[in-house]
Amino acid sequence: ETAQTIIQELILTQKDFVIIEPLKEKIDKLSASVKGLFIHDDPTEDNVLISAGIKKAKGIFLSLPTDEANLFITITARSLNPHIRIVTKGIDVKSHSKIIKAGSDAVVSPTFIGGMRMVSEMIRPAVVTFLDMMLRERKKVLRVEEVVVKKGASLDGKTLEEARIGEKTGALLVAIQKGGGKDYDFNPQKETAIQEKDVLILIASPESAKKVEKFSGGG
Repeated sequence: ETAQTIIQELILTQKDFVIIEPLKEKIDKLSASVKGLFIHDDPTEDNVLISAGIKKAKGIFLSLPTDEANLFITITARSLNPHIRIVTKGIDVKSHSKIIKAGSDAVVSPTFIGGMRMVSEMIRPAVVTFLDMMLRERKKVLRVEEVVVKKGASLDGKTLEEARIGEKTGALLVAIQKGGGKDYDFNPQKETAIQEKDVLILIASPESAKKVEKFSGGG
């Protein structure tokens, strides 16, 4: 189930979260397998989202069983927190554009992802095995992470050679999204300068990612 997968990943990557679920039987099932803060209530109600902390939350996942419910909560969440990142499950591809227009930052189709996974298993099996190993490993958790460089941070203005990110944190820098825009510098050279608003794309453990965040002004 989508929600259980999301919860397990948030736990592995050491993220704080709250789950709102209207069905008691689903809460019982989820709480039996994972630890977390569960709210048994209607997520379409403003006061429920507010009590869950939506006004201070960085993001919200919407994975209700219908596009209509997810669309409604998208509108509500965006009105309560204009800066929150909203990731929504989209069931009917025809609804995706409406959900985006309503305020969602991303719409994820389980059917599309499943189809892409099957193709990848056929034409690039070694890559799939590698990614699966990253996602399923419990003792040494590694993920592709992103960290935004803030103004005045330790990394701001330094070259990669001066920053020594790998040596200091254990993280592997894969690319830099310059200025948070659309352009990526893949496998950046040592003379590349790190600047405010750059997004560092890394392969890192949760602990290594936190070290990079500290040097980037987020810790």
